[in-house]
Amino acid sequence: MFFLFGQKKRAKRIAGARAITVRCPHCEKPRVFVEVELERTYTAYVMIDLWTSKDRAFGCTECGEILDADSDEAVAALAALDAPDPKALAKQRAALEAERAARAKAREAEQEQRDRDVEDELAALKKKLGRE
Repeated sequence: MFFLFGQKKRAKRIAGARAITVRCPHCEKPRVFVEVELERTYTAYVMIDLWTSKDRAFGCTECGEILDADSDEAVAALAALDAPDPKALAKQRAALEAERAARAKAREAEQEQRDRDVEDELAALKKKLGRE
């Protein structure tokens, strides 16, 4: 009995996908790779689909070369992409501290105003009752 097995591959760009810049193994130059959904269909006799598997990978925007998402280059590029910028974190932290201090100052001013209002009301009531 003779069986003819095959495989079809199709890569679709994912909406809102991440993009990384790494050296393309085919182009031999730094290229932008975008996240794609890689669909592999295994066939018998070229026409009969047996099963389909889906994975995520990165595809070169220039030549279409597929880079496995678990490859060292992709993992390193994603780690660099996800790493927070220390200067940006310091600016953000300083802005939060300034905002916190401004809110505390505003709360203190409101409390002082409330205290003055209460004292003024109390003085007006005492005056009205003739106790002062």
